[in-house]
Amino acid sequence: MIEFDIDIKIEKMLLKILKGKTKKFMKYLEENNINVDDEEEIEKALKNFKEKENRTIFGINKVLLAYTLALIIEGISKKNREKFKNRITSELFKKSVDIADKRIKELYLSSAKRTAYYINEVIRKSKTGAEDFVLKDKWQEAKEKVEERMGYSDLLNSNNVLGETQAEYVKIILEELGIKGFIWVTKHDDRVRAKHSWREGKLFDMNGNLLKGVGEDSAKILPKQEWGCRCKMAIDEKAMEEALNNVA
Repeated sequence: MIEFDIDIKIEKMLLKILKGKTKKFMKYLEENNINVDDEEEIEKALKNFKEKENRTIFGINKVLLAYTLALIIEGISKKNREKFKNRITSELFKKSVDIADKRIKELYLSSAKRTAYYINEVIRKSKTGAEDFVLKDKWQEAKEKVEERMGYSDLLNSNNVLGETQAEYVKIILEELGIKGFIWVTKHDDRVRAKHSWREGKLFDMNGNLLKGVGEDSAKILPKQEWGCRCKMAIDEKAMEEALNNVA
């Protein structure tokens, strides 16, 4: 099977950019002596925080597309590779890349807002005693906790955005080649949700409908569509080869 995962290098690229945005906002608060105990001051700082847009972020979706196409090319016979390259052109993905760029930009822009939310949450908990800080260095400890929570939030958001983007790429490929659907693949461990585990190895269309057999629920979902999902799509090589053999 040709399995569609997200290259860890692509994920790290996005996470590095988001982490940088968090650090810049934190630095802005410190340099402008913002009182982090005051939610109104943080809200005001959030509105005044201006940063030059990081254009690097817009290349990530194209890197993901190239990686996704490479997975297929490596998984099919040499005689069909040229057919695939000729049929699946970059023009097919222009609209989906534009939509993906918009989503990834929204994720980038929301980074400072999410950081401000976690600052307010951590400081509020420290005041009520729910968080145990060393008083002499309360901001430093709060900052570490905020960065930790932002790291987790960024990871979930990145997984979701990249997963849905790749799913859109796969959908275009399947439609162009006339392949019915994808095979659901789980991580085969005890962290897999029951809602996902029964889907292992079964065939679904790109709307999440089960194409063969009877499912345990009627939810129309795709791998990586739900928060924290580690499942992935796969295509049977035989279906891919047959589709390409039928290409004129």
